[in-house]
Amino acid sequence: MFESCPLLFQHTHILKTVKFVENEAMKNGRIKHKKLEDNVILAASQQPQVGDDVLHVAPIISAFVAQHPGIMVEEEVALNRKLNPTGWFDKDAWIRAKMDLVGEVNPTSKLPDRVLSILDWKTGQVRETPDQLRLYNMVAMLRWDRTRSVTSAFVFVDHKKCSAPITSHRIELQGLVNEFCDRAEAIQIAYERGTWPATKNFQCRWCGVTTCKYITR
Repeated sequence: MFESCPLLFQHTHILKTVKFVENEAMKNGRIKHKKLEDNVILAASQQPQVGDDVLHVAPIISAFVAQHPGIMVEEEVALNRKLNPTGWFDKDAWIRAKMDLVGEVNPTSKLPDRVLSILDWKTGQVRETPDQLRLYNMVAMLRWDRTRSVTSAFVFVDHKKCSAPITSHRIELQGLVNEFCDRAEAIQIAYERGTWPATKNFQCRWCGVTTCKYITR
C-alpha cells in the first residue's frame, strides 16, 4: 500500500481516518476461503470435498495434500524487529503473514532440509504480485529454521488457474531480508519527514481518502 500510494498508507495506518469496510467482493472471498480451508481438512482425512462454487479447486487441493504429508491451514506467522517469532497480537509484532495453506514434503526429518510449499487463495481478478510470494518465502524460512527451500504460488479461485510458482532457497534468505527491510525503512523515513505524497493508480476509484485530488468518485 505504501509503495502504491503513501497518502493512502498514512490515512489507513497512521491517521486511521480510512476504516475497513467489507464489500461484497471481500465477503465472497472470505466465504470461499473458509470453504477451501474446510476442503483441505476433508482431503487430508480422505473425505469428499464440498461446496459447488469451489469444487473446481478440488483437484489442486487433493494433489497438494497427496504431495505434502505435513499440512497447515490458515497459518499465522508474526516476527519482531529482530526477525524472531512472536505472537500475532504481541506489541512487538513487526511482520505478519497469514498463509492459507502450507505443506511440508518431509515433516519427520530432523535434518536442516525442510522443504515447504505455500498456496494462497485469490478470488476476484487475476493480479500477479510476486513480491507477496517472495515475502511468504522469507517469512517461512525465518519461522521454520530447518527449512532448505520454500515454493509459493497463488491459486486464482474464480479463474481455475495458478500463478507461476516462486521458489526461494536458504542461501537467498539474507538477500530477501535486506530487500524487504530496506523497503520498510522507506516507510519510517516518510513518517519522520511527514512526507506522504498522493500517487495515482488503479485503486483510486475505491480509495477512502476523500480529500485526495485523484479521487474519481
